[in-house]
Amino acid sequence: MTAISWTDDILIHVDIIDNQHKKLLELLNDLYDAMNRGEDKEALVPTIAAMADYTFYHFMTEEKLFERFEYPEAVSHKKEHRYFAKQVTEFQNRFDRGETVLSEDILLFLKSWINNHVKKSDQKLGPFLNTRS
Repeated sequence: MTAISWTDDILIHVDIIDNQHKKLLELLNDLYDAMNRGEDKEALVPTIAAMADYTFYHFMTEEKLFERFEYPEAVSHKKEHRYFAKQVTEFQNRFDRGETVLSEDILLFLKSWINNHVKKSDQKLGPFLNTRS
């Protein structure tokens, strides 16, 4: 079972970013599967950490492309990244404190992020980069 399936509306047609988005969805679905199996906190910690780490790596990739190609919407896009990073850190802290509602909260947040950031903001980035590279 998957939390979010890969669909063509996620594609931005920039291979490096599309491949990273696929990896992020894979990690999100791994987390979803682990929670559905009833994994305990200790089992979920590495999955959550891997997803957070990979997300930050992905943001660095995008932001390097912003700089390299002088993306005009870089400031607002970076603000979205910072908001996401803050939320993920807050989720991780709540999880570490043992708040059990975290599992559903983080999944809803991540699904919303895919629908509102990847399918909208990142969609503007793809055509811009494809005219530059």
